[in-house]
Amino acid sequence: MPPLQDDAGVEEGVLKGMYCFERRAGAAVNLMGSGAIMHEVLRARTLLAELGVVCSVWSVTSYTELTRQALAAERATLLGIDGADGLCPVTELLQDEQGIFVAATDYMKALPMSISRWVPGPYTVLGTDGFGLSEARPDLRNYFEVSAEWIAFAALSTLSQNDQWDREAAVVFARDAGLDLTKMDPASL
Repeated sequence: MPPLQDDAGVEEGVLKGMYCFERRAGAAVNLMGSGAIMHEVLRARTLLAELGVVCSVWSVTSYTELTRQALAAERATLLGIDGADGLCPVTELLQDEQGIFVAATDYMKALPMSISRWVPGPYTVLGTDGFGLSEARPDLRNYFEVSAEWIAFAALSTLSQNDQWDREAAVVFARDAGLDLTKMDPASL
């Protein structure tokens, strides 16, 4: 994990479950990373920047806490509690963001999927669903499709699905990065 930034609000964001690690004006992509995978997210940001794709980066410190707070906010609104506006940290942080969202984690995809209904745009999740492998980290990240190259490809593919990037250019990126788009889904093995 990169060192904690010394910016205002970062410590509060860490405790709430998410903070903006790096905001870029006009970002077409919002990359979300957590824990050790954050280094891969930052490398993916660099790969995308080389293609002219502007990214903001979000550090997610606890999907569980984000989900807990979102459900509590919904409950307070449902019960009509005074001052309840239904806003949770995910909604508050991302409500003004544009573009697509790509979350990458070393955990199962279900964890980042737990906040999906509060993410304000197309949301793609990468995770390590699967069993019993013992390899070097780069091999495992490629196998589970959470390496920087897979994260960048997921962003390009999601952009293309939303008519913001050429699908063939995304496929060319994957080929040039050595990604096997025909391999079996690691969760199915």
